[in-house]
Amino acid sequence: MPGHLKLLIIVFFIIFFSVVSYFCVGLSGKNALILNDNDWVFDVRHYVNNTDDYLVDFGGNIQGVLKGRLRFYNVNHYTVTFRVEVKELDKNKITNVNNEVNLNGVWDVEKDIVNFHFENFQTLKPMVSGSDEEFFVNLAINVLNRTFGEGQQITWVRGDTFVLNNINQSQIIFNRSDGT
Repeated sequence: MPGHLKLLIIVFFIIFFSVVSYFCVGLSGKNALILNDNDWVFDVRHYVNNTDDYLVDFGGNIQGVLKGRLRFYNVNHYTVTFRVEVKELDKNKITNVNNEVNLNGVWDVEKDIVNFHFENFQTLKPMVSGSDEEFFVNLAINVLNRTFGEGQQITWVRGDTFVLNNINQSQIIFNRSDGT
């Protein structure tokens, strides 16, 4: 067999296996590499229509604002840390729920789907049972449990911004943290 033909066959197989391995790894490898060991910040707003006396301290409709940080670790663990603010929409008043909540779990990526497997949560300080603080922290935990669930579609907006979206949940935008 001539030398050029052998070289051509070798080059063909190298290209063939490179293309096959690229599509086998697919987006999974890319997303995992980008997400690993990075902090991402988010700001989620959740409206509560306060038509009854469920929240006695608030006279009208309110908006819960969750500001937090999502940290991916290279051992496939994640941590979400967030604070809750409450905006009274009728009074244009902001109340800080003076507590910090941490969610922990395991994550994996399959192509463009991120799966979060929730393990536990803890609050920085104990809450009074039946208080508005407990209600808002539990509301925030429920919203984030749905957000950080299985089957989250990841869409890259730019290299430092992605959106998580799921049929059961609205989109949440995450921006790469600048370390602050």
